[in-house]
Amino acid sequence: MKATEYLPAFRERIESLIARGSEAIKALDLQELNAVPEDGWSPAQILEHMMMTHGHYIDALVQAVKQMPADPGAELHLSRFARTLIRFGGPGGNAPAPRSLHPKPGPYEFEVLSRWEAQTRELLAISGEVAGKDLSFAIRNPFMKAFKMSVYDCLEVFAQHTERHVGQIEDRAAIHFLVE
Repeated sequence: MKATEYLPAFRERIESLIARGSEAIKALDLQELNAVPEDGWSPAQILEHMMMTHGHYIDALVQAVKQMPADPGAELHLSRFARTLIRFGGPGGNAPAPRSLHPKPGPYEFEVLSRWEAQTRELLAISGEVAGKDLSFAIRNPFMKAFKMSVYDCLEVFAQHTERHVGQIEDRAAIHFLVE
């Protein structure tokens, strides 16, 4: 796949994830937003975890945009490292988050949703800035500096991680509807 095909599809996916996450959160009351299941985090904590994680990638991408050469025609390929991150942190993954990325216990207010939406929209803006540039441009992984990732890797890891956690939020919201 080429960047000219990937970026519009990526933006559509992220817009959909923002809508899905927002819809699920808005269906909850404040108590449900902060309800912590035995096996994980509350919906608010999941949003906070995504912001903690994604903020590091956004910072790295902002720096990369300034240095990326033009090359919209390159074929995109995920690195082995990115495929591993997606396997463990994407929709089918179940890797525990490092302690440094664990959210605080809360309670949280609904503004956590606004902050998550705003941060995720930052990524959409970045995806617009990289259009026409070489998405294979390498940057250091913000958490494991010994590993390099392409900008494409970062975007896809971000999308897959968001998919995983929006699905968890939707699952938690669905449980509250079943209880009522």
